Amino acid sequence: MKPTPLFEWTFSSRVRERECRECRAMTSGFLTDSRTGVRKPLCSTCFFSTFKSRATSQLINGVQSMRNAIYRQGDVLIRRIASLPTKKAQPRLTGILAYGEVTGHAHKVETLEHAEVLEIDGGLYLRVAEEGVRIIHEEHAPVVLPKGNYEVEIQREYTPAEIRNVAD
Repeated sequence: MKPTPLFEWTFSSRVRERECRECRAMTSGFLTDSRTGVRKPLCSTCFFSTFKSRATSQLINGVQSMRNAIYRQGDVLIRRIASLPTKKAQPRLTGILAYGEVTGHAHKVETLEHAEVLEIDGGLYLRVAEEGVRIIHEEHAPVVLPKGNYEVEIQREYTPAEIRNVAD
């Protein structure tokens, strides 16, 4: 019989971002105590730094090996894909994935030696090297991406009048 975990770390796309209980960065990640059911906001950086036990390393390895892992930073959605499209790729040398519409801040690759940002057939893609890479933004917690290929998408919102990009 498997022991019940004492906590569960989840993301919610239905709940607006809240301040991480540790670093005050905005996050949609939550740590839920399995015994009490209490949910507290906790970003991925604080989660991995707080729970560096053997169980956490197993969780990290499990998340990194997921085929369709999804990461989110504000209005930028990053989805792991099996391979990049085969059409001609145009590199984006700035490493910027998206600009914030309201503040002008940018979602960008922290170290361009470890990742390539590519424009392919009107879409935006990311190829991450063995070392992994962090996606940074001035108003959000960094997102750590392991080695792999990713599709980058700007999330949109629906209103009865129009479908529009989410304002970050």
